[in-house]
Amino acid sequence: MTLKKGLKYGVSIIVILIICWYFFIKNYDYQITFKSSQTPGSIYTNILGWNNFENANIKAVTTLDKKPFSEIFQQLKINDTLIDIHWEFKILNDSTTKVIGRFKDVEHSFKQKLLVPFTKTDFVKRNLYTMESVRHSLNEFNKTYKIGLIETSNLNSKFCVYIPVECKMSEKANNMIRNVSFIMNFIRDNNLKLVGDPFLEITKWDIHNNDIAFDFCFPIESITEYPESPELKFKTSKALPSLKTIFNGNYRISDRAWFKLLDYSNQNKIAVDSLPIEIYKNDPHGGGDELKWEAEIYMPLK
Repeated sequence: MTLKKGLKYGVSIIVILIICWYFFIKNYDYQITFKSSQTPGSIYTNILGWNNFENANIKAVTTLDKKPFSEIFQQLKINDTLIDIHWEFKILNDSTTKVIGRFKDVEHSFKQKLLVPFTKTDFVKRNLYTMESVRHSLNEFNKTYKIGLIETSNLNSKFCVYIPVECKMSEKANNMIRNVSFIMNFIRDNNLKLVGDPFLEITKWDIHNNDIAFDFCFPIESITEYPESPELKFKTSKALPSLKTIFNGNYRISDRAWFKLLDYSNQNKIAVDSLPIEIYKNDPHGGGDELKWEAEIYMPLK
């Protein structure tokens, strides 16, 4: 075999392999990427709660599988068309995340692979619109809160009365609101003295299922005889060296600061316990500009 024939043969094999990979192995038909200033955890949480960013009567998204903070597999239904979406979130640096969306037409994948390189099909247009909707929604959401610089700090020990709660992460704020008056009435009725800002200690965080358990605490002067209550308990919180940041925004979404602290600890190889503590400096019942609400967020060091 001459060198020329050998080269032609080699090129033909490579072309055949590429075609086989493209049509029969590659598990998506179209890919779109964009960059976001939010953490992978925040983007992951937003997209899990996303139902198209569109009219729910027209489209519906089902989450098929997920890998916390890095991947989500969803299926989008548009009329009678099913589109599989594989999301990936990759940290580029401490302020930028790359969002990758891979789309597959479940019933007409071969057709889309054939057409996509040569024309902008309705399939491609829908996917571009979907990604732009997601990008826009993430940008708008990013305006609703701020996270400060991260530092190492010592969290002080406090004696407190508290109520233990178990719920979904998205239900955290509602459970706090539901219990504020109950705890404050107990403090007043038993002549206890409040001596600091209320705080929340996460005692369990199931990241995969978004389940949490927490103690909603109100610091009071130390006492020796505890008033009886079937729901409320007393304890002295631990003094803990921690990573700390300041969160400004609605306390419903203060978990965005948790993700920031986790990303920081991973990038800087700092071992932490994923059981954050939040200290609330403002009373949400007072209303006002939510970006002026402040919470100190701590992630204890191991």
